[in-house]
Amino acid sequence: MDNLNNLKAAFKTTEGEKEMGLFMDVRILEKQISLVKDWDNFKQLTDVLEAYSALTMKWQRAHDTKFPVEGGLPILAPETRLGCDIVDFLEYSKNEPTKALKVLKDMFGIRPALTNALTELANLYGQIQKVEAAKAENPEKFQEMYNLEEQVLQQIAQLDEAGKTDEAVATYQQLVNVIQNTYGVDSLHV
Repeated sequence: MDNLNNLKAAFKTTEGEKEMGLFMDVRILEKQISLVKDWDNFKQLTDVLEAYSALTMKWQRAHDTKFPVEGGLPILAPETRLGCDIVDFLEYSKNEPTKALKVLKDMFGIRPALTNALTELANLYGQIQKVEAAKAENPEKFQEMYNLEEQVLQQIAQLDEAGKTDEAVATYQQLVNVIQNTYGVDSLHV
């Protein structure tokens, strides 16, 4: 990442500082995203991808201003296409899961540095869809299980605070197994 920052610094005080600075910011953010091994949740990941999307679009505007295309529309760079796809996915993910999944599928391969993040996005979105389906199928049963998960998580925290880490881990594993066998996800808190 130092190399990217050094390259960005090399364009300081040049005519292309703004455009190149934004371009390097895109690359730096891609690198940072690629270094994350586990995302905590869907919101955390989508917030980062939304910031990436906004940055790519900002860079594209600066690029198009610096290098205008004669007699035609500017061609979107791959990173900007991905940024637009992220915006579309986030919009469709709320109410149109089929469209969201199609857009998500099309995102793969555009920027290989983001493959792991997109894979995690697909996994987390799939879990959300399973939870939403379970909630819609039997809201009362779902709410009971959700409340039970809350209670057991509180008990696990208490066990851990009391120094009973092994018992806390075993209880957590049992909880995950029950939820996995019932709903096909590790937690109802997605």
